[in-house]
Amino acid sequence: MPVKRITLHCVFFLLGCFCCGKVFSQSTISGRVTEATYGGGLGNCNVFINNTGIGTITDSGGYFILRNVPAGKQNLIVSYVGFETFIYSFEGAGQPMEIGIELKSRARELPNVVLEPYEEGDYQQWKHIFVPQFIGSTANAGDCRITNPGALRFRYFTKSKKLQAWSEEPLLIENDALGYVLTYQLEQFEFDRVRNTIYFLGFVLFTDMQSNKAVKKQRWLKKRQEAYNGSLMHFMRSIYSSRLQEEGFTVRRMSKWMNEEKKRVSFFYKPQIFTVVTTSSAAPGMQQLSYDFKNEPKDLPKDSILYYRKVVMAPDSIVHFSRDPLTADSLVMADQGTEKVLYFGSTLYVQYKKMTGLRQHQTVWSTVNMPADKELHVSANGMYRDARDLLSGGEWSNMERIANLLPWDYNLY
Repeated sequence: MPVKRITLHCVFFLLGCFCCGKVFSQSTISGRVTEATYGGGLGNCNVFINNTGIGTITDSGGYFILRNVPAGKQNLIVSYVGFETFIYSFEGAGQPMEIGIELKSRARELPNVVLEPYEEGDYQQWKHIFVPQFIGSTANAGDCRITNPGALRFRYFTKSKKLQAWSEEPLLIENDALGYVLTYQLEQFEFDRVRNTIYFLGFVLFTDMQSNKAVKKQRWLKKRQEAYNGSLMHFMRSIYSSRLQEEGFTVRRMSKWMNEEKKRVSFFYKPQIFTVVTTSSAAPGMQQLSYDFKNEPKDLPKDSILYYRKVVMAPDSIVHFSRDPLTADSLVMADQGTEKVLYFGSTLYVQYKKMTGLRQHQTVWSTVNMPADKELHVSANGMYRDARDLLSGGEWSNMERIANLLPWDYNLY
């Protein structure tokens, strides 16, 4: 289930609650979708394997068949307007599977109890906030378009300053940057404007765009590769295959604690600090920043004043990085065959060296962590589960949005 939450420049997300392992064999899933109350078949239901390009719609009698379903742990998603989304977790084993599915009517209101004042609005009112948070703000976002924005509903809580959104039907998103049409069943979306965090949950089916122009097809392939390089999917696949360094990743543990000296000094030393822009004498025409301190204690020695100024200008937190890079094996607790169980234990600081031109590289950084009592199950193609508390930041906070989203069955080669 795609889930994302962003804290400042951090993104918390779960692009697939259930993983799939290596494709040793493929299977077929068939069945019928019926209405739970009366038992009649439901036609035109969306039936798909979450976060892949494998999907179909039911016929007039509610029947469907999915072919080439890869082995491993998967989520089968069934959605229909006015009904609750059906989620069936299974592990494909190369054998045909038949399943009967009953859909229940969906409540018109959000399930949570509303305990504070709110106002409702439409897409035009909230798109300036929703689109950058959900679609993203990268270059690819400019080539993304929600073709049925009228399906979106919004609720803004005026006291807590939280914006919630959901859709009455699957969102249809054209991503002309990567060459995909996304059928996205948005279940939850919440943007907290006070904490600057975002969380969203949904299910997605990818369909390749069609074009007769070879140049456009080649551009899509190039953009997909660029979206993949250095992504969280790339990172997870590299851990699974024990190829972190070979794939361009350098990982260190990162510790962070409060600057106690700044806290102590700030208790009694509280000057007004003004930023002043001046012209550099060493480089005429260039500007530099300096600081003007007002209302400082008059009875303190000059050396003490200089020390206190240095302390209060320091960061609120002190960050420490481990000296030696981590190996993939040091992050793996157990190997369960089609899955590897990861344990972070602390925040990981991840650097990725990516190509920006002929023989030119740029190093970008991201962070990722989970609570100490949590673990992550990762499969060969980078899918992961039990990651509702996964929190990442840095480069990934900007890149891991809908505009850069790739299916789990994306193959770089």
